[in-house]
Amino acid sequence: MQTVWIGLSEISRGEGCELEFSGVGAFVWWVTLADSEEKFLQKTHNAMEYYKLVLLEFTRVKEFEGTED
Repeated sequence: MQTVWIGLSEISRGEGCELEFSGVGAFVWWVTLADSEEKFLQKTHNAMEYYKLVLLEFTRVKEFEGTED
């Protein structure tokens, strides 16, 4: 069963990247449905390849736990 996974990445622009952001890099939160952490990472890496982003580091990858608040 798929659940919501989240993770924080540090990225930079790769050659041919058309996204606009100032500075050398950026921190991006990723959120997607996935069956496991492995599938979450696969989906986010595919998105980074599509946008020609370079992954510097991935941290705080976990299954999202909603609250009643």
